Amino acid sequence: MPLLKKYIADEGTRFERHYATTAQCCPSRTSLWTGKQHIIRTALTSARRAWVKFVAQNLNDHYFPIWLTNTQYNAYYTGK
Repeated sequence: MPLLKKYIADEGTRFERHYATTAQCCPSRTSLWTGKQHIIRTALTSARRAWVKFVAQNLNDHYFPIWLTNTQYNAYYTGK
């Protein structure tokens, strides 16, 4: 983990060029948080359907906020 510490903790990391593959918030957020294409992971019609699909694929245990929590960061999400 020394490189992770160096680039994240010591020097910081910025997303200067993150491109969303869709303008809709849930698919874009899913893509950013999982590192995977949104079309496979979420529905494009509603947030509720997207969450159901996300959980059905067992992704709620394998994405960015969980990874942070597992390394003893406090991760919170509220609204948009």
